[in-house]
Amino acid sequence: MSKVISRAKKITVALSQPLMIADKEFTEITVREPIANDLRGISITQLQMSEGDAVLSVLERVTDIHEENLQRLSVSDFSTLSNVILGFLFPKQMQNILEGIKQGGSEITIA
Repeated sequence: MSKVISRAKKITVALSQPLMIADKEFTEITVREPIANDLRGISITQLQMSEGDAVLSVLERVTDIHEENLQRLSVSDFSTLSNVILGFLFPKQMQNILEGIKQGGSEITIA
C-alpha cells in the first residue's frame, strides 16, 4: 500500500454534479480525516451500510458544508463521499477504496 495514501489527512472529491450553495457553485468537496468526536452518536456499522443520516452527520462534521446542503448531493457523489469516510475508518483498505472510486469515474486529490 502507498504510504502517501495510508497517511492521507484530506481527500478532495470532484463532484459529478455541482452543488449550489447560496450564489456559490461547489465543484469539489474536501473531506478531512475524522477524529473520535466526529463519530459521536454514530456507529461504524451505520457508516459501513451507508445509512443516510449517519453519513450526512459525519460529512457535516468533516467538511465545510452544512447538512441541509449535503442533502442535495447526487446519489453518485453521496456514495463517493461515503466511501471516502470508510477509507479513513479502515486505513488498510484506503488504497482499494480510492482505486474503486477512480474506476467509477470520480476524480480525487489526496493531501
